[in-house]
Amino acid sequence: MSLNVMNELFRVAESVEIGPGPLAAIVDRAARIENRQIIRIWKGYRDAKVVFVSVASPETKLKTAVFLVIFVPRRALLEVWSIQNGVRVGAQHVDADGLLISGGSSTVLCGIRESEQSDAYFMDKSGAIFRIIVPYHFALLRNKSRDQHDEILLPKITNRNVFDAVIFEEIYSNLRTLKGRRQAILSVLNIVKNEEDVEKMLETINKVEGSQALGHLPELISNAQICYSKFHSWHGAEPRPKLDELQNLPFDSEANAIVGKHLEKEGNRLKSDYAITNFFSLLDWGTQKTAVLKKNYSDSDILSLTEFIFGPLLENQIDIEEFDEYGLTKLPFEESDILDLFSFYFLHSQDELSFTAFGVVKEFIAYLAAKSKNEGQILDHLERTAMTSPNNSRALLLYAIVNAIRREHKMDVSEEDKEKLDRENQEQEDDDDAKPEGEKSSDWIAYDPVLEHITAILTTMHCVCLTGKLTKLPNAGGHTFEAIWPKLNGFFREEVASWVVAQKIDQPDLENRLKEEPVILELIQKLPESLKSPLLNCDISWEYASRWFKGKAENFENLKLSIDFAEAISDSRLRHGVARLLWEKFVDEPFKATAMLMEKTGRAPKEREARQQLGFGESKVSDLLQSAERLLCILLESVRDSPSSLPFQQDTMIELSTSHPPLSLSGSAPRDSLVHLALRQSLVNYHLVLHHLHLAIALRLQVSIGMRLHPLKHLFCSIGLRAFFQPFDSHPLIPLDNVDEAVMERRHDFLNKVAEQCQESERKGARQLAAEWNLTVDSIALIQVISLLRKGQDSEAAQEIASVPQNDRLATALIRIVAARIVRLADEEKTTLTPNHSSLLCEFAGEETCRVENGSVGWRASLQSMGRLLSSLPNLPQVSIASLVKLNSLSEQYFALKFY
Repeated sequence: MSLNVMNELFRVAESVEIGPGPLAAIVDRAARIENRQIIRIWKGYRDAKVVFVSVASPETKLKTAVFLVIFVPRRALLEVWSIQNGVRVGAQHVDADGLLISGGSSTVLCGIRESEQSDAYFMDKSGAIFRIIVPYHFALLRNKSRDQHDEILLPKITNRNVFDAVIFEEIYSNLRTLKGRRQAILSVLNIVKNEEDVEKMLETINKVEGSQALGHLPELISNAQICYSKFHSWHGAEPRPKLDELQNLPFDSEANAIVGKHLEKEGNRLKSDYAITNFFSLLDWGTQKTAVLKKNYSDSDILSLTEFIFGPLLENQIDIEEFDEYGLTKLPFEESDILDLFSFYFLHSQDELSFTAFGVVKEFIAYLAAKSKNEGQILDHLERTAMTSPNNSRALLLYAIVNAIRREHKMDVSEEDKEKLDRENQEQEDDDDAKPEGEKSSDWIAYDPVLEHITAILTTMHCVCLTGKLTKLPNAGGHTFEAIWPKLNGFFREEVASWVVAQKIDQPDLENRLKEEPVILELIQKLPESLKSPLLNCDISWEYASRWFKGKAENFENLKLSIDFAEAISDSRLRHGVARLLWEKFVDEPFKATAMLMEKTGRAPKEREARQQLGFGESKVSDLLQSAERLLCILLESVRDSPSSLPFQQDTMIELSTSHPPLSLSGSAPRDSLVHLALRQSLVNYHLVLHHLHLAIALRLQVSIGMRLHPLKHLFCSIGLRAFFQPFDSHPLIPLDNVDEAVMERRHDFLNKVAEQCQESERKGARQLAAEWNLTVDSIALIQVISLLRKGQDSEAAQEIASVPQNDRLATALIRIVAARIVRLADEEKTTLTPNHSSLLCEFAGEETCRVENGSVGWRASLQSMGRLLSSLPNLPQVSIASLVKLNSLSEQYFALKFY
């Protein structure tokens, strides 16, 4: 009955417990105090039951201590509080359905009792009654004093590395707080070395008064120690007879062969050296079942635990039902975690898996699935776990096990489908009976699409494992199937390309190196369409370019190798797409930055500014421009004939795997491969690419000869400038023929300077620019011939001179060089010339005497070589021929050498 107390209008008591003297404990729902008649208040104890306990001092009956016992059913908690100082002196988890009973003055419950003492009792739902005993000295303790006392004693336990039962009993019995005792126990669990230490510790705990206040902790420790002992004993058992489960797999011979490649005849024997300390360290002593997978434990700790638990099972040392009944059900872990712990061990173990262990795993998973209420969810969960594991070999085996169990249990075939299949088989048999003997289809084999899909998926998984061996990655692959499946169309080419790049294989050696690698040969055998040479060259080219882009300063050679493989792509449309992707992704920005930097400074970049603004050193600028030139030439050659798209064929294995993926991956959308992207690239604008090619050649020539020039402003008009660095499939206005005369003159001067200073490697580019820009190449060719003759390279000059008109300009240049060589010959042989002849030769030679070189063959041989070159020029002007005849007579007069 509700009772209004203490004259507070809104304070209504739910229950009242009368205590000694003027004390009363009131349980209500008020959240505030209006007067000061309440001396202590406990908030948050909903639906609590309270009882007073008074205890007399053992020294004198005149002193009594009053405690308040609070039972909170919602929290299954029983607490004891000191009324005098407000300290909680005890707490224990109890039965939530129990009942707190006051001793009162009843002689039935309490018997003969002291008037100074009142008791309390607790009865659980089974009817057992427990007396609540509170020592008198608890009322004298303070939180601070008790904590300080325990803090002094605890280091004597926590700082030890070896368990000593005598020291533990001495210190544990003197601890005053429940918190201190729990801390002492948990500290000792970290240093116990064997089961005997645990038993001694539990014996000490049970001897000390008040062990019930520890709740379930002693029981949890005892159960964990028994569980550890059981698993430890199984590790020493003898293995049972071997199994060969492959013979029982419901797959075809190809799938069984693939599974067999990932198994060994004999696995590794496990060592049973897992310490009980390690086992205890993973347990949460605050709960009866530890959610170990939700804790922040390392993979190595979890692997050691699961190896200790499931090792005897895979070694075939224990029967599955016995293992479940006496092992798994006793583990202090959440039941839902057992399957995840097993899959963790199976997918993370680095030990070799034997045929026998494979059979045991299959039987164990089938047992767990049959035991579960939802068999399908168990298998789906395991398949999903396999797809997310980086250990591809173990994931393949787990996938095979799951689908073998599905097929054995016929979980993927409905009853309706079975009846339909049976009807079709019966109709076929009836038709065969009606046909003549020679026409019966007795050799007809039923087609099972599900089996074909499983075989294709297992083959694909096996190929993924092969790529792991190829790239020497840990865990036999390193990629999860969940990540691989969307990019399956190009995954294997990408992996082979990564291997090629890692081996630094260049394009001419590719075919031979592939034949030398057994893993590559097996991949090509299983994936002949995916690993065709043109397609493989695409991914290798891209991989080399990616490596270059990630470290331009260190790996500049990779860009050249990338373009080598791009040039080797036989299909023009595919080559065009790859070249365009390479330009847009990797080359366009560095090329543009180089051009703008040279335009700003009017010269080739210096080391510091090249590294700051381009990302590579000064010496690599010419390499970049040459690579850009090659890439632009590939685009021009590939787009010239407007090629059509190349039909792309998939391997049957990949087609089946992507069209019917594993159930857990059925929602993943496929990703286009590099080949698909390249084939979809729109054709580039030929003239726009040619416009950029002119710029690339001009920049390279400027860098080679060290000329100071603003290339964009000097060599191109304003309209042409606006077309630079536009998308290659756009069509900006480009002045091909209508270029200003001023620009044409600057181009002519630029090429003349190049012809005077460049080497043989740059002459081809100069001639190409002259032809593209519609400039006369006569002067350029003449300058190149003169430059070669000055250096004594007469044979190279003889090749170039055929393209030079035999006019006065050429004849004058040749006369100067011949006269200069005669003067140098006279110096070499120390021949004294008459003043008139010496003056004549110097007049003919001019400054060429200081410029000519003999090429290390001697001036006499050099003069003879010059005569052979002159003899190939019959159309020289007559005036020039007369001068040459005069020079020839001087040579014959002084040196007895007739060269013309």
